[in-house]
Amino acid sequence: MVLQLAFSLLLGAFFIWFFVRRLAQEEIDQIWDVFGRANYGWITISLIVAVLSHWFRAIRWILLLQPMGYKPKYINTFGAVMIGYLGNLVFPRLGEILRCSSLYQQEKVPVSKSLGTVVTERAIDFIIYAALFVFVIITFGENIYSYIEITFLAPILEKVSFWKLAVLLFGITVALLGIYFLFRRKLIQYGVVRKIENFAISLWDGLKSIVYLKRPWIFLVQTFMIWFCYYLGLYVCFFALPETSSLGWEPAMVAFVLSTVGSMLVQGGMGIYPMLIAGSLAIYGIADVKGYALGWLIWGAQQIVVVVLGTLFIILLPYFNRKKR
Repeated sequence: MVLQLAFSLLLGAFFIWFFVRRLAQEEIDQIWDVFGRANYGWITISLIVAVLSHWFRAIRWILLLQPMGYKPKYINTFGAVMIGYLGNLVFPRLGEILRCSSLYQQEKVPVSKSLGTVVTERAIDFIIYAALFVFVIITFGENIYSYIEITFLAPILEKVSFWKLAVLLFGITVALLGIYFLFRRKLIQYGVVRKIENFAISLWDGLKSIVYLKRPWIFLVQTFMIWFCYYLGLYVCFFALPETSSLGWEPAMVAFVLSTVGSMLVQGGMGIYPMLIAGSLAIYGIADVKGYALGWLIWGAQQIVVVVLGTLFIILLPYFNRKKR
C-alpha cells in the first residue's frame, strides 16, 4: 500500500512537472492572474453541489443496506462517506475500510456486510462511467481525436481517420474476448487474468443486486443525481472565468468524462486532473494556461469539500452519537 501511494504521488508530481516545464514565465504569471480574477462565487456554488453529490451517495447507500435489515441514520451514513473520501486521499482504497468501520462504530453494521455494498456501488458507478465515456467518444469523438492527433500523434504517425481507429480498437476487443473464451482454463492461471475476471463478475453482481432492492427506481434516480451533481459541479466552474463562461454543456461533458480518468489513474487526480481539463478545453479553443488554471480551481474545490467535511465528521460523529454509548 505504501509503495502504491508513493507511486501515485510521484506520478502526480510528474504530471505537474510535465505541464509546467513547457511554460514560459509569462504563462505562469497568467495562471496566477486567473486565480486572482476568478469569480469565486461560482466556485462556492460548485462546493455546494459537491456536498449534494456526497449526500445523494450517502442516502443511496442506505437503500443498499436496507435489504440486510439495517437503516442507519442519514447523518452517520453521510459522515462515514466523507470520512471514506478523506481516507482515499491518504492511501488508495483506505477510504472503503474507514467508511465501513465508521458506520460500524456508530450504527453497528458489520464491516463485512457494508463492505459488500461498497463493492456493489463501485461496480454500478463504473458501469455508469463506462456508458458516459462511450457516449462522449461516439458523440464527440472526431473533435477529441483531432486534438489528440494534432497534439500528440502527428509528429510520429501518419494520419488515421477516427473511424478507422475505432474499428481497429473494436476488432482488437472482440479478438481478445474470443481468445479469453477459447483458452480460459489456461489463461485463468495468470493472476492478472483472474483479477480482470473477478472485476467483471463484481460488475455483473452489482448490476443484479439492484433487482433485490425494495425501491429500485429510487436507487436509479439517486444514482442519476450523484452523477448529475458531479457534472454540474464542474460545469458551474466554467462561469468563474470570462474565457469559459460561454462554453456550453458539450465541452463540460467532454472535460468531465476525460478528467475523471485522471482521478482513476492518480491518487485524488493530483497533477493529472488539471492537465486533462486543459487538454479537454483546448479542443474548444481555450488556451492551455487558462484551462490548466481552471482545472486547479475545480480540483481544489473538490478537495476542500472532502478535507473539511471528512475532518469535521471524524470529530463530530462521536459527539452526535454519545447518547447511544
